Amino acid sequence: MSTEVSGGLKTFTQTYWEKGFKPMLPKLCQRHFQDIYGGDLAANSFTESENAALKKDTMGPRPNQSIDTSHDAIEKHERRRLSKF
Repeated sequence: MSTEVSGGLKTFTQTYWEKGFKPMLPKLCQRHFQDIYGGDLAANSFTESENAALKKDTMGPRPNQSIDTSHDAIEKHERRRLSKF
């Protein structure tokens, strides 16, 4: 069994990084949305960032809401957040 990485895999990975993943970083990574309202969250993961943004959103879900109402609030929050990109 070989432990060498093939040239084709290296090329594929480089192409994926440059054309597939890297262009999406502004939508995925906190450092790219620091200046957007609700974006400067100082959290250490995407999930924590999103949860912190939801907590600060006055139109976001509330603990006493039903699941369907909370889902609608989360969906609207995401639309507002992503429309700023």
